[in-house]
Amino acid sequence: MVTLSGRRPLWRTLFAAWWPALALASFAAICALWLVLRHSQRPSFDVAITNAIVHDGTGAPAFRGWIGINGDTIAAVGKSSWLIKPVAKTIIDAAGADVAPGFIDTHSHADQNILGSSGAIRANNFVGQGVTTIVTGNCGRSPVDIARFAGSIRARRTNVNIATLIGLNSVRREVMKESTSPATLPEIQRLSALVDAGMRAGAVGISTGPAYVPGRFASNEETVAQLAAAANYGGIFTTHLRDEGNAILESVQEALRQSAAAHIPLVVSHLKIAGRANCGKYGALQRLLATSAGRPPVFTDQYPYAASSSSLDLYLPDWFVGSHGRERRDILETPAGNERLASYLKSRITSEGFKDFAFALVVSYEANPSWAGKSVVEIDHSLGHPSTLDSQIGVIIEMLRHGGAQMIYQNLCEDLTLQIAQRPTSMFGSDSAIRYSGGDYVPHPRGWGTFPRVFAYFVRREHVVSLDEAIRRMTSLPATVFRLDRRGILRSGYYADVVIFDSGAIADRATYFNPFRPPMGIWFVLVNGKIVVTESESVLKRLRGVPDITTALPGRFLARAERSHINANRPDEGM
Repeated sequence: MVTLSGRRPLWRTLFAAWWPALALASFAAICALWLVLRHSQRPSFDVAITNAIVHDGTGAPAFRGWIGINGDTIAAVGKSSWLIKPVAKTIIDAAGADVAPGFIDTHSHADQNILGSSGAIRANNFVGQGVTTIVTGNCGRSPVDIARFAGSIRARRTNVNIATLIGLNSVRREVMKESTSPATLPEIQRLSALVDAGMRAGAVGISTGPAYVPGRFASNEETVAQLAAAANYGGIFTTHLRDEGNAILESVQEALRQSAAAHIPLVVSHLKIAGRANCGKYGALQRLLATSAGRPPVFTDQYPYAASSSSLDLYLPDWFVGSHGRERRDILETPAGNERLASYLKSRITSEGFKDFAFALVVSYEANPSWAGKSVVEIDHSLGHPSTLDSQIGVIIEMLRHGGAQMIYQNLCEDLTLQIAQRPTSMFGSDSAIRYSGGDYVPHPRGWGTFPRVFAYFVRREHVVSLDEAIRRMTSLPATVFRLDRRGILRSGYYADVVIFDSGAIADRATYFNPFRPPMGIWFVLVNGKIVVTESESVLKRLRGVPDITTALPGRFLARAERSHINANRPDEGM
């Protein structure tokens, strides 16, 4: 623009002189606004987990985000954003690792350790796998006085949360000692009263073990009466089936009838089929377990191995395990008794498709600790025998004469293990006690390997379960089934049980010959907001992905929540 005077307009002169100041002021205002927005959205926590791939436990797709924890509770969960950077006293940079609710072991036997020891309860083999809660009292064996058991846990303190079932075998032994007779009406009333007291003390449900003594001799009437007592409190019913091999279908039907009669949801423990000759029964088993209208829901759990572990009693007949004193000595010390027992054992393994006892390994045998870790056939050879079926049975009878043994049975249908893992209502349990290395025993590797192995075997190698589905069945599903209040989901207001791990590297390292090796790929574990597993300071351990276990003891006894989340007709609803 040109004026008559040839001068620039006044506004242009002013703009030329002041535009740098205006630009600087505008930039400062924008920066101030950014800082206000950023700091107004910087929540402060006791612990913050940042840069994480968050799996909330519900099965929903994961997202990149952060978790804020105050005290024992998750205060906030958010998606990563340049606007929101949480601050905390302790910041754990997950650096792109996976974060999930702490895993829930639905089937443990830690009560055996707790009852037999004193001092702090350090369940290192559980927290070392990312497990933050264990359910004890399985297979019919448990403390009978649940209130006292809970008080002991609270007094002694623990590094893992502990819930318990009431074991009906233990209850029966308390009331009826070693009786093999059906319970009388007064005895049923006493049995049910103990169950009632246990449920009032916070037990999550009831477990049966008709494969074991004295549960083998419990009548249907007494079992249903006790199940009904637990059902009054919204408890769950778990069972170690009477027979997991030749009579598995009949055993499942028995459990289903009892569940229906007592109107209580059922969990079939460590679901599997034993014996090569029985592998074809899985289709019929699936049909039995299918949800049907009007029947309480049915769940299962499993461990990701093709071998089980139990005592020698599992392969012995009722007439032997029910014997005592002189009667048992006559069986074990006389040719006639030996022949009768040998005849049963031959018939049993032949019917399951085995020609010898090579599938049976000794875990522990007090009379001769050197036998631990060896198969019955290997032991037989070491005694200088050519090892026939008869001489192997001789080894078994020798162990029975000296108190019996704990065993591993490599007799499961491995392909069915993969099929069972695909069940949407199947959870995971280690079937393990607390395991410390040392001593004269070689236990099942599931004690240190179960949950990492699910990811390595089921998720990455065999692709039968997706990552988020596996996490759901380790977290929110068992929390719902066992009524564990505000556990199993990464959500504001829930307890801060958290595991940080590398889903591409997590794997079990325990083997049948070295069962105490910790897994790899787990970096941090928090129980009720406190760190119980942390990244190792050892370079070698870090390279192997093996963290350190802290001395913290933030675990609790978990009583059953008052409200049930299970829809009897739709067990998957809300899960």
